Amino acid sequence: MSRQNYFYRKKITTAKIIAVLLVVAACWFSFTLLLPILNIKKSEKENSQINPEKNTFKNLSYNFQDANGKEIQLHSSDVVEERKNNFTINNMTGNFLLTNGTNVRVLAKKIIALTGDEKKGELLGDVRISLDSNLFLQTEHAYVNFDKKNAYGNSDIFIHYKDLKIYAKEYYFDMEPSLMSLKKDIRGLLTKESSVSGDSLRIKFLKNNLKNLKKSKKHEQVIDNAQLKGHAKVKTQNFDLSSDQINYFGDRLEAENNLSLNYIRSAKKFHITSQKIIAKLDETGNIKSVTAKGNLRIKEKDVMVRANEGFLEGNKIHLYGNVAITNIYGNIFGEQAVLDLDTGNASIKKSSGVVERK
Repeated sequence: MSRQNYFYRKKITTAKIIAVLLVVAACWFSFTLLLPILNIKKSEKENSQINPEKNTFKNLSYNFQDANGKEIQLHSSDVVEERKNNFTINNMTGNFLLTNGTNVRVLAKKIIALTGDEKKGELLGDVRISLDSNLFLQTEHAYVNFDKKNAYGNSDIFIHYKDLKIYAKEYYFDMEPSLMSLKKDIRGLLTKESSVSGDSLRIKFLKNNLKNLKKSKKHEQVIDNAQLKGHAKVKTQNFDLSSDQINYFGDRLEAENNLSLNYIRSAKKFHITSQKIIAKLDETGNIKSVTAKGNLRIKEKDVMVRANEGFLEGNKIHLYGNVAITNIYGNIFGEQAVLDLDTGNASIKKSSGVVERK
């Protein structure tokens, strides 16, 4: 073979090798460009099989913290993210703790939850809020702030706590201080023996501490104090009291302005009016004693009593200042008197006169 033919053949072989390498390089470059696209399509397909409805979750348990770092737990059959930081949670149950350790349980058919600066939600359908102290609320619509630990709304509500059973149209419940404010068509039982009604009711519950609960054989005291306003009425077995405002302190009632007290004793009904009345209660919630101040009036059938002040306990009422007792026989006047409610007899001190009827 000539030296010229040898170099010619070698040149052709080198050209073929370069051409093959160029083809391989072009194919690899094309493949690397297509690979991300293929991977994206594959990923989208796999995701659609796992979660066909975007931003929908089934059987979700969600734990988060309130503003004080305490854990809040929510459980739901399904959750839909309507928009950023706005979720619709169906068949919800929730649990969280108050600072005093009381556990709060919340149930609702649906909650529209916001998870922005404040953790709060609108609860709809068979809403139930219960504390492990046995305080229970039931309504159809409530707004709950999980950070501030309050609940409020303007739908019919039923509150049950031991012997307390109250209905109202509007409510605001501040859970941390155990403070309840109710409005419109208040009615129910304040204690086992005391029914109430009025336009508004504010209740401060005793703290969730067994040492602070006042127990008796008849009932368990759960209210620290309460204020009933607007056509306010309290009724038990032996009295009914009405006034513009009635304040309840567990062992006593205080009322003033347009007040009227009907007191029942020995089958007799005594109608009592005064500028202010303080009624001490026994363990059953019935009247044990009454202090009346300012323009006191007592009426029972044909007997009418007037005085500046009076103190009732048992079957005796002590009268003070400008006393006047009127019956079918005449009038008796004096500065002080003691009237027996059972017999109708009266003893007068510092008598200023007697007027007999003819």
